[in-house]
Amino acid sequence: MLALGLALSACGSSAGDPSPHPSSSLEPTAVAFTEPGRAQAALDQLIAAAGSAHAIKVELDATSATLAVVIGQQAETWAWRDGLVQLVESDTAYVGQTIFDPRRFDLADLGRLFRQAEALAGTAKSQRLHIVEYADGQVYMTVTTNPESTPVFFRADGSIVNQLDLTTAAGLAEGLADVIGQRQSVLAIGLDPASGGIYADRAGRPGQIIRTLRMPRLPARQIELQEIVDWPAFDPALVRPEAIARVVDHLESTTGHSPASGLSWVIDGQSPSGQPGMRFSLSGRTVRATLNGTVLPG
Repeated sequence: MLALGLALSACGSSAGDPSPHPSSSLEPTAVAFTEPGRAQAALDQLIAAAGSAHAIKVELDATSATLAVVIGQQAETWAWRDGLVQLVESDTAYVGQTIFDPRRFDLADLGRLFRQAEALAGTAKSQRLHIVEYADGQVYMTVTTNPESTPVFFRADGSIVNQLDLTTAAGLAEGLADVIGQRQSVLAIGLDPASGGIYADRAGRPGQIIRTLRMPRLPARQIELQEIVDWPAFDPALVRPEAIARVVDHLESTTGHSPASGLSWVIDGQSPSGQPGMRFSLSGRTVRATLNGTVLPG
């Protein structure tokens, strides 16, 4: 066991690249990980004790911290308890989860993350932050409460995964960024009326497409679909969220129905020219539009 006052300079030599964030020593008699710098300092010391930054799970609350790392093919869990860093028994096992470096996540101010989560979830009861694989190899920070409320997700840089209104340009911009990522070619982008989520499709194996779906309250995840497409891919940089929102407003005003009642739309190259265009449907009304948001006649 290691006293928590141990100098944290050892992290750099034992945990490998990239170098850990600078951190200060923690006093075992006055710990509040919600104070700026303290959560990161505790994590650095856990990494130093474990001798590895190959993490599969991190958990932090106001007074405790645990780190599960993979050594060889086995999981070990290290915890900060009663002023000491120590190896502890845990039911966490390595079964192929994504291994990540927890120093890439912004834990400079755990209190700030908790306050932002409280504003969205409506409660701060027994808040706990988790860093763990969400789905499809994607790792997020999540703040939960006990009793359970709406979980609040954060990206590695500490920004919130917002609840999206996909009828607005701002909501569409975040949703598009999440489903497109760095891709320069997609087969389709659309709004799925069944889930209410925005998606982007790309080619997978023969006879398969891979759909990245971002539902309004949750981070993006991938779904494999068995489908054959015969239209060309296009550059998603051509898609403008403000143009989509403008057509949605047009449909709402002409149909008298809210977009919440069954709106769907898709952008793809299913046209004689093979050029991408937009098709929208709401309450039995279907319109076509150009990528700049101009509604086409007919």
